[in-house]
Amino acid sequence: MSGYLLDTTVLIDFSKGQRAVVQRVLKLIIDGERVGIASISLTEFYTGIDVGTDPRMDTFLDQLPCWPITQAVALTAARYRRRHRSLGRTIGAPDAMIAAVAKHQSAVVLTANVKDYPTDDVRVEWLGPEIG
Repeated sequence: MSGYLLDTTVLIDFSKGQRAVVQRVLKLIIDGERVGIASISLTEFYTGIDVGTDPRMDTFLDQLPCWPITQAVALTAARYRRRHRSLGRTIGAPDAMIAAVAKHQSAVVLTANVKDYPTDDVRVEWLGPEIG
């Protein structure tokens, strides 16, 4: 089963009401697609805003599956980081964990920062605010 994982950039843009982001996410949900978030994205999102500050966003996030960082996910994230380090590149722990959650959930990562996910075994699609 496939699905979509909303990364933190998408959560932030959704909370700001960025039209293109809101429309795409809501369409996926209405169309019955499996849409979820990684637990690390919940941590990142609520680092910038207190729970209760935006009740609509709190309700929205409560409705989405929050996929955990399991031992298998953590080991996959470590493998991503190790592989990139051996190539002289850096992938941050949160991004590696999000990519690993997507892999284990067979989900496509939706993000405004495609470059943050340089993995060859996880599909990543750009989803950000309209420019112009």
